[in-house]
Amino acid sequence: MNRSQQGISLLSVTVVLLLTLLLVLGTFRTLMFHEIQQGNNSDYQRTFAAAEAMLRDAEIDIRGRLPPYNAASPSGQPCRTRDGNRVFVGCREQTGTKPWFPRDNAEFDAVYDIVRAASQSSTSTSTGPCLEGICFPDSLSPAADLAQQFDAMRPLGACYGQFTQAKQPPPRLPDQEGNPVLQARYDSLRQCRQAQAWYWIEAFRYAEGASSGPAPDAALQPDPSMRVVYRITALAQGLKTGTQVVLQSYFVPYPASQNP
Repeated sequence: MNRSQQGISLLSVTVVLLLTLLLVLGTFRTLMFHEIQQGNNSDYQRTFAAAEAMLRDAEIDIRGRLPPYNAASPSGQPCRTRDGNRVFVGCREQTGTKPWFPRDNAEFDAVYDIVRAASQSSTSTSTGPCLEGICFPDSLSPAADLAQQFDAMRPLGACYGQFTQAKQPPPRLPDQEGNPVLQARYDSLRQCRQAQAWYWIEAFRYAEGASSGPAPDAALQPDPSMRVVYRITALAQGLKTGTQVVLQSYFVPYPASQNP
């Protein structure tokens, strides 16, 4: 009788242990799932913030000053360097070989010719000619599929701080200052060689993109003498495989309602 009771007790203990083990394994898997989910969400938020920073960096590149863009440029801002007879438009030097941001029809044609000539020997894309992050598309639609042409567009884009000289301090810990997605490496000529975030700026003559509908707000209409508007597309890749954020905005650097 005693041996029978001992056998039943052993069976009961074994069943309890198995149930406890299953409960522990289930709890562990749930915690792991939440940890992965939290990590993916954190990576997405970090990548989204980087893409937003790229949009702002592109605006500074175009305008050559920090916002608000109708205010005088802060003294000592790196991308507004003056050196003898060198002329800077935004953060780009106005030369005959490198593109800058056109402000009127004459400059638009001049920069277009520079970018078109350089793009003839580069990778073919359907977004129109691009060089150092400045593009001249044939219509309003090309940048819509930029992410699908990413491999071809990456060497034609600009990365964080490449022209604005913006600095992003490397974070020592994930919760400290700095976004690792914005980290970029440059060569001796300040050309971007390694990055995880880029932007492309498309230039449009205002009349080409104007609709026949209601007139836009005055702040969205360019100055009559500077009828060029820009569309900025920023793409950031996260630290985890598969995390990617693409943001797009329109920018009127010289609106009619403000003095340039």
